[in-house]
Amino acid sequence: MTPPVDTWCALSAVLTVDELVEIGDHLMRRQSPDATLDQLHEAVRRYAGRHGAKRLRQAAELVRARTDSRRETWLRLVLHRAGLPEPEINVSVRDAEGRHIKLGDLVYERERVLVEYDGEQHRTDSMQYHKDTRDLERAVAAGWAVIRVGRLDRDERAIVRRVRSALHRRA
Repeated sequence: MTPPVDTWCALSAVLTVDELVEIGDHLMRRQSPDATLDQLHEAVRRYAGRHGAKRLRQAAELVRARTDSRRETWLRLVLHRAGLPEPEINVSVRDAEGRHIKLGDLVYERERVLVEYDGEQHRTDSMQYHKDTRDLERAVAAGWAVIRVGRLDRDERAIVRRVRSALHRRA
């Protein structure tokens, strides 16, 4: 068995940049991460000159910590490629008095725009679905614009339009 970071590097020979970013984000996930950004960058330096090294360098520049799912990473990359500002990842969404409402997937705090990816747990866990619905209602009541994206939202341009529109209305 190879260490997770070395496996990530080796996979650069066969995976796309986006797939490498998804794995890199997973290595630096919010809960129980396997690596730090410094460890990933050091591994990229060690991997220089090998097949896939260019993709690995490109991916390393796009990897972010604190992620919870590959679909959140996919959504962040969709917004990035469209030239939108980079959101904060899995940070506290707060009301006007500073009280925590929920941990937001992709957060534009200054504009008060929250972009949420509704994963499979929303289909399979009714308690989680109920909690998330109430939390999002509280965010809207506190003045946040909420953009929800789910597994059936496949039109990337439509997603970007929705987020861009919310950001411009709030700027």
